[in-house]
Amino acid sequence: MSHSFTKLRIHAIWATKNRLELIDDSIEKKLYDYIRDGLIELGCPVRIINGMPDHVHVLFLQNPQKLFHIS
Repeated sequence: MSHSFTKLRIHAIWATKNRLELIDDSIEKKLYDYIRDGLIELGCPVRIINGMPDHVHVLFLQNPQKLFHIS
């Protein structure tokens, strides 16, 4: 019997429109939790999430049962 192993790490970056510094302390945790919860719902464990006032970085493992389409 053959077995396959998939471990694909994704580094995603989201930026605010026109790189405006809109992510401040008042919304930062809510934004990170929202992104984390969405990825967990898709079966994609989040390894780290962090950012700056104008963008967010997320490192997560892709669920091999899901396909991500970039449009």
